Amino acid sequence: MMKESTIDESTKTLLVFVKLIKDRNSIFSADAWQDLANLDKNLAQLETEEDFEIADTILDWCEQHPDIQTTLSETCQNIRVRADIVENEEQLKEIYNLRQEGQMIGNKSLVRQTIQSTIKQPPPTTK
Repeated sequence: MMKESTIDESTKTLLVFVKLIKDRNSIFSADAWQDLANLDKNLAQLETEEDFEIADTILDWCEQHPDIQTTLSETCQNIRVRADIVENEEQLKEIYNLRQEGQMIGNKSLVRQTIQSTIKQPPPTTK
């Protein structure tokens, strides 16, 4: 069983955004899905690994995609602890895997890798 640990707003934004992408959430229109490449480029240009700066870049990108912005904001508001994002530790590992080939990776890399693997797939179908 996971411990109930609090989570800061920036990290919460990163985790929720990654989860929305990985869940292939239908709030992502075809345009937004294609525009993820621009977000990846913006993240690559960041000279920091600070969660606040990464989250700020994501939120700036979301301003162009109001449906995503609204869902991200509402989801983040409803989350108080890390366990609220995931149901079990295995799911957390899937979303927030800090190890790759035996090396620690930062949150910026986590978000960029998620985006890069995502944009190779067709966009989710909208309802």
